[in-house]
Amino acid sequence: MNKNVNYFLLEKSDIINKKINISLPKIIVYFLINDNEIVYVGHTTRGLYRFFEHDNLGKKFDSYYFIEVPKANIRRIEEHYIKEFKPIYNIINK
Repeated sequence: MNKNVNYFLLEKSDIINKKINISLPKIIVYFLINDNEIVYVGHTTRGLYRFFEHDNLGKKFDSYYFIEVPKANIRRIEEHYIKEFKPIYNIINK
């Protein structure tokens, strides 16, 4: 399928009017996934920015999922999922 290049040329106002605001949850438990396997469970109070740090540390993942959680329960919820899924990159399972 070869679309005309003009299809992809937008005016600045088109881009601004269709922008997607970045409103990331602040307190999350997240799951790094590789080949449909959960390979790491973690928590953060810094939103999705933490994912990129894992990539720099050599953890291999091709997708992720996260849930926003109450700060008071963050560790208990994270520990539940680590015990449930036994991800290969969580130290507790090495």
